[in-house]
Amino acid sequence: MKLKFDFDVKKLFQSKNKLIFLDKQPISFPIEDKCDIILSPAFYWIKKEKLPVKYEYQAKPFAESIFDGTIPTGTYNYFAVKHENEFLMFAYDDSYILNKISELGIKSSQIDNIYFAQTEFLNYSAIRINHHEALLNNDGIIVNVPIELVDEYIDIYDVLKNIKPSKHSVALSRFSQILDEKSFNTILVIIFLLILSVFANYYILKQEQKKQLLESQKIYELNNLPTSSFQIESIIGSLKSVSKEQIKTREMTKELFSTQLNSNEYFLKTEFKNKRFNIKIFMNEPKRAEYFKEQFGKKFKIYSMKVNDNILNTELGYE
Repeated sequence: MKLKFDFDVKKLFQSKNKLIFLDKQPISFPIEDKCDIILSPAFYWIKKEKLPVKYEYQAKPFAESIFDGTIPTGTYNYFAVKHENEFLMFAYDDSYILNKISELGIKSSQIDNIYFAQTEFLNYSAIRINHHEALLNNDGIIVNVPIELVDEYIDIYDVLKNIKPSKHSVALSRFSQILDEKSFNTILVIIFLLILSVFANYYILKQEQKKQLLESQKIYELNNLPTSSFQIESIIGSLKSVSKEQIKTREMTKELFSTQLNSNEYFLKTEFKNKRFNIKIFMNEPKRAEYFKEQFGKKFKIYSMKVNDNILNTELGYE
């Protein structure tokens, strides 16, 4: 049974904490005061990854290769947030976001902070954002879905009234504001703190490098690993077959996400294990399943395909 709330469009975007939830729908009222913006998943891509590092600044350099071949070609900025024992990796086009903000009539000088829905709504199961769509917590990932797929939800403006923004604000590289004297002094303080942070991070990095070097030496000694470059290259050669399999997996993942979708169609779920993809796609209409069967059959072996209303469930594999 769905929870019912009175729905007010203006409340959708405003809260006592000056929070605005930004989707691709136009805002029908002016924004006069300074505000914080929470971006819909429509403005970014996200993946969960386990990485051999401890800190977010160490994880960020992995982002470009993680998203390579799985998102449309373009120029992206990347962002990493540590969550439990994993990292949430983000890719986003800051120029597109800024252009959309400008189109909606919001001036850059009115914005204090920008956040992703992923970091701010992680504690909610489902949030209705308009009469047709909701944000759903799908195994720890916040995604847009049709409202018909959600049984229980809370309305977005009720969330905005009570939420306290996290520390994970997003920096946009072309974000600019007209500076008054107070803003200038604030930026000087921020620069000073950033300098301290750089030195602190440099010190931490050097200590981490020393620790890793000592650990590597211990591993060589404990496991009787060769120390000569010739012997090490021999071991690397034996691992090339593993590398080839990873390259093949990346190529097939790219083929999968290159499948042409109609407007309002999207992947609800994608899982991969042992050369098989288990995917779920929301289609405009059930007969679109024939199109996907034809497209997937060109590159994949189709192990199963079922249609439930507008939802296509299929298992694909490759050799």
